[in-house]
Amino acid sequence: MTAKHDELLKEIRENFDYALTYWKKIRDEAQIDMRFITGDPWPAKERAARSVRGQERPCLVFDESAQYVNQVVNEARMQNLAVTVTPEGSGSNDKTAELRANKIREIEYKSNAQSAYAKAYEDAVQRSYGFAKVIKRYVSPDSFDQELRIVRIPNPDCILLDPSCKEADFSDMKFLFEFDRISHKDFKKQYPDAETTSFSTEMMAEHSSWVGENDVMVAAYWYVEYERRTLLHIQMADGSEVLAFQDDLKKSGRNLSNGMVTVKDEMGGDVIEGRVKRKRVSET
Repeated sequence: MTAKHDELLKEIRENFDYALTYWKKIRDEAQIDMRFITGDPWPAKERAARSVRGQERPCLVFDESAQYVNQVVNEARMQNLAVTVTPEGSGSNDKTAELRANKIREIEYKSNAQSAYAKAYEDAVQRSYGFAKVIKRYVSPDSFDQELRIVRIPNPDCILLDPSCKEADFSDMKFLFEFDRISHKDFKKQYPDAETTSFSTEMMAEHSSWVGENDVMVAAYWYVEYERRTLLHIQMADGSEVLAFQDDLKKSGRNLSNGMVTVKDEMGGDVIEGRVKRKRVSET
């Protein structure tokens, strides 16, 4: 394994532990909420204490939340949730927005997306967080054509978000985990080429959150990479103004130097101003 892979694995473990620790309190509270929703609010320790022979006491349960949860969720189901497209920005118009909206509706229809949206909304009402996801899949086993589908996430606890987000919609998150636990036997069947061939006591101790006595966690990890680029504001010889990245101009043969000063290039344009920005380049 290369040093780059070792560094990435270290980053993955650190981010997972960071997110798991950060969201632990909310997830613990969510488990309490779900016990009330399912009609079993009594902690196991309290229930056991009331079951001691000769000291039995009833564990009364009064359902005071399900009716309100059902009311909110059912109202959302009746609204036919769907993605909407609004034209905004240079080059956009109502026609292209309508074309995109029609394509999205087709994907939603084929995906039965209403069930995914309703499930995510129901989870959010019940425990404060819920998710749906967009996947790509091959049209058939003997085809290289792919299509998009919107699918449910039955267990929202299998998703870990980047805790450092500042935006309400988490559009600025830098990483996300989707994970599941499978038995050691199933792991070896599904991943026969994995380097790990045994689950030793030392390994389970070192990576206790990943490898258990009877199971192992399999996770998908998405992360965002950034690069620093200089954006230039250029006034051309004909008076028009354009925006371009400095490295793109160099690749095309235009000899521009420092983007923070006004210089002439061989195409006859003046650099009015420039700034360095961090640009998202990929998501894995």
